[in-house]
Amino acid sequence: VLWADLSVPQQIALLRRELVSHPWLIGSPSWKMWFDTLVGVCLFFTAFGTPYEVAFLETKIDGLFWLNRAMDFVFVADMLFSFLTKVELDVGHGRVLRLTTPRQIAGHYVRTWFVLDFVSILPYDTLGLLFSSGVITNMKVFRTLRLLRLAKLLRLAKASRLVKRWRDHFGLPSGLQALVRFCVAISCVAHWMSCAWGATG
Repeated sequence: VLWADLSVPQQIALLRRELVSHPWLIGSPSWKMWFDTLVGVCLFFTAFGTPYEVAFLETKIDGLFWLNRAMDFVFVADMLFSFLTKVELDVGHGRVLRLTTPRQIAGHYVRTWFVLDFVSILPYDTLGLLFSSGVITNMKVFRTLRLLRLAKLLRLAKASRLVKRWRDHFGLPSGLQALVRFCVAISCVAHWMSCAWGATG
């Protein structure tokens, strides 16, 4: 619906809604860019560390276990921030739709990335620890749960959102973006294939 097609009362209502202050909403502060960088580091570790853990390591309480819990905390915080971060959507023809109210932002997040993000933060490692410690001894369920730890790779879906924010913030050339994506994709696939070969070999 175009602005000109709205009645005067509707235009006034929209203006009032846009002028309402929501101090808890996040625009593009510098600290959010640093947090996105932290999320990017966690994604890098997830992409290369999780397949290796599933293929070669048993779940136990050690430094790696607590490192994974710290990264879980980062991803949970990122989910919460997603409910509070203002969104700009490209609707075509050079037009941008800005979502600036809590209801709009939450609705958009729930309809798009929420399910993937939620599934990726479920405590598969902790459940695997219960199985391996003998609390639950069903071996078939144990193996299934071990493979379910790979669901953490769904976190890599965040990469596209991070790249978009970094592109907007730093003005990265499209050619450089394509080259980096290609190199990272090739590295990930080669690493995953090696882990799968080692796990079955």
